[in-house]
Amino acid sequence: MDSSIYYAISFMVALIASLFLTPLIRFMAARFGIVDHPQSRKVHKEPVPLWGGLAIYAALVVAVTGISILSATTMTMLIEGIIVGGAFIVVVGMVDDAIGMPARLKLAFQIVGALILIGFGIRIELLSNPFSGGYIYLGYWGILITIFWVVAVTNAINLIDGLDGLASGLSCIAAIAFFILSLKFGHLSISIISMALAGACLGFLRYNFNPASIFMGDTGSMLLGYVLAAISVAGAFKGAAAVMLTLPVIVLGLPIFDVSFAILRRLLKGNPIFQADKGHLHHRLLNRGLSQRRAVMVLYIIGIACSLLAVYLSTLH
Repeated sequence: MDSSIYYAISFMVALIASLFLTPLIRFMAARFGIVDHPQSRKVHKEPVPLWGGLAIYAALVVAVTGISILSATTMTMLIEGIIVGGAFIVVVGMVDDAIGMPARLKLAFQIVGALILIGFGIRIELLSNPFSGGYIYLGYWGILITIFWVVAVTNAINLIDGLDGLASGLSCIAAIAFFILSLKFGHLSISIISMALAGACLGFLRYNFNPASIFMGDTGSMLLGYVLAAISVAGAFKGAAAVMLTLPVIVLGLPIFDVSFAILRRLLKGNPIFQADKGHLHHRLLNRGLSQRRAVMVLYIIGIACSLLAVYLSTLH
């Protein structure tokens, strides 16, 4: 069977599963009182059910395991790592959404999640040498860089999840960009996971776009960042000698800039870097008078521009 059929099936199965599962998760979360209550820092005015990330994860797993069965092939280490590590991150997020969790403890669990990926062979082993045109083998430093990258991207998506549909939409855009890049470098498993993630996000967006009837919560925002980080370090872009890590950084440029600016802002003010504030990009757009929908659309456009730039740069190598 043509591999393009697998990509389409992966996307459609995840999309349909997400569309079907999200209302069920919404009902379950509301039934157990797992809701996000309005606060001064938050935009919504009424309690909204959480745990939407559980539907995204389930849809992702259904799609990638279904493709494995359909193609009669064993799962790759990448797919297995994302399923196992993703399950761990989802459980951490569900607990955080239900009863709250100290930021440092959550960070420790994110590091464990990164180590799970490393255990499945998903790690950064090489960096491009801009001077010689070759590669620098990182050795054990690759483990530390991988942990830093996974934790950074996980938190970047987590922190940008402040408006209805923002994190899910940007993650969908990024997943499509990684799909296009993975096609260029010929990595089937990356392509399948990317399309499954895009479909799961798009299905969830049906219920998460303003006015949202369910939030993904930390369950979803950490999961999305975690999967995107895993995709970006799985070796899909090693063929781009001068831009091995540059392409993922550009694709995820908006959330990475937002979290970097947030850390710098808090340090300059003498505040703890884990202390939430209303200085994120989406808050600033709202302060300029934009509605939630318009602010989200502006950020979508920036995300698309970053993705298009990454795809363009990939054609130069």
